[in-house]
Amino acid sequence: MLNKRLQEILSQHPDDFEVILATRRKHGYHFENEFSIDNMEVNHCNYTTKWQSNIDHYSFVNTKCEYRDEVKGELVNIEIPMVTKRVIVLEG
Repeated sequence: MLNKRLQEILSQHPDDFEVILATRRKHGYHFENEFSIDNMEVNHCNYTTKWQSNIDHYSFVNTKCEYRDEVKGELVNIEIPMVTKRVIVLEG
């Protein structure tokens, strides 16, 4: 897809929408065909762990975000509720 075409498509959506890239390929982000572009709702949460900061987690299903972290020297499983967010999804 040409940059010009992508800009035309994105200009049809509000400027404050977040754009996320989704792929079904298991190895890397290599796209041979054009993207499908959808305006949709996804579930989202943001968190920080001992090892990583500002992680954005997205889910297309209604679920809770679960991750492992170290708290006071112990590994614990932490569950975060997710909120619904409208985004533009580029899927290839």
